[in-house]
Amino acid sequence: MVKSSHRKALEKIAACPSRFGFEDILATIIEANLYNRKGQIVAQPDLILYSSEGDIYVIEYKSNGDKKLIERAKDQLYNSVQWFSKYTSIIPKTKIINGTNYKGKFNKKQ
Repeated sequence: MVKSSHRKALEKIAACPSRFGFEDILATIIEANLYNRKGQIVAQPDLILYSSEGDIYVIEYKSNGDKKLIERAKDQLYNSVQWFSKYTSIIPKTKIINGTNYKGKFNKKQ
């Protein structure tokens, strides 16, 4: 299976979240599906990170700063936060990682 550049970027973020400002991460989920009680997907965040402090981070990655892509990322984060607040007692922190701004972070060896 050939991995897309998007998937490769997500794997790099998940492999070393501290490079992107996320400390003490205990678990990562790449491309999660969040379902409602009817079994319908309501959100598909790129990454979910669980920290040792009990924080959850929901992250969207966009390879460039295209406004349309950023708006889609914001919608995805909004839907994810709504899901967490409806089905858990946790309100996650959110972040959009723009590949253009973090380019040097992706080029380093793991």
